[in-house]
Amino acid sequence: MKLTFTLLLFMVTTLSISAQETQQLKFCNCIDKVDQISPVLNGKYERTCNGKINETGAFKDGNKDGEWTTYNAKGGVIKKVNYVNGKLNGKSELFYFNGKAKLSASFVEGKPDQEWVFYNSNGKVMIQGKYDKGKPVNLWDVYNGSKIAVQYDFATSKYIKQDRPGLRKSGSFMRNDNSGEYFFFYFSNEAMIGETAPLGGQKFAISLLQDLHEMPSDYWDTFVSYEYLATVSVSPDHQSSFSLSRFDGDYDLQNAIVYPFVVKTNPESKLKKVDHTDLSRKLLDFKINETFSFLPPWVFAGKPEVKVHLPYVINRLVDLNRPAEKKYN
Repeated sequence: MKLTFTLLLFMVTTLSISAQETQQLKFCNCIDKVDQISPVLNGKYERTCNGKINETGAFKDGNKDGEWTTYNAKGGVIKKVNYVNGKLNGKSELFYFNGKAKLSASFVEGKPDQEWVFYNSNGKVMIQGKYDKGKPVNLWDVYNGSKIAVQYDFATSKYIKQDRPGLRKSGSFMRNDNSGEYFFFYFSNEAMIGETAPLGGQKFAISLLQDLHEMPSDYWDTFVSYEYLATVSVSPDHQSSFSLSRFDGDYDLQNAIVYPFVVKTNPESKLKKVDHTDLSRKLLDFKINETFSFLPPWVFAGKPEVKVHLPYVINRLVDLNRPAEKKYN
């Protein structure tokens, strides 16, 4: 009887392992493993790159579930987040490639909660404030260096101080926390319309998104041109929610709010023409949604709904006065 049970256990374990789906991404030397891809993502997920674990997590009914951890090329943790049924829940932590803290945040059922602290790459506080189950409360500070540049009192819905926060310049370079390599980023210098915006303003949000997003290994040194649209709802008490989806259409850039992620990773001789898998694209969708969730609180200024276009362009430099092409081929 004991032998029969042992054999059955071995057979079940073997079937479970063999049922796991594997996709090899030879162009970046990565391997994706997931229990189920179709019809919806389910079960454990793991990505290894160059023989090292790059990301681990799990899916449930097509959504992220449980703890997700992302590692850089040297094995250091750069992201640790928690989900329950597709919603961020519990502690979320981001780190720079050098191991220093980037963001310490919390969520409850998808809503930001408790104290949030953003740090710059030197370890200094960049933004600080608190939420109460989705509602930003009391004073929030945005620093430029060691001085407070923006201070907003969410209890009275008034600015205490409103100077210029630190902004990155278009054409500058920064480090990708995943690979440790550097890339150039670009955005329009045109003034942005719209008053209802994340704390610090639209331009500050664009600059911050460059820091909060970690470019996946399978997108580095490839050609990509995608479009996303975030529809943000903001109430008079500054609580916000958003939905993000792929976008395939035209829009008037002169009358649109655009948060571009437009970057150049390397000279063209080092780039690869790749058709990304459906799984790769879904994983990118999750990451962009995640990144947008990490923006500071939105300040309501009379406009209850804001549509934000997000061109996601890698190594296909575009004229930011017109929408990016929707895909590589």
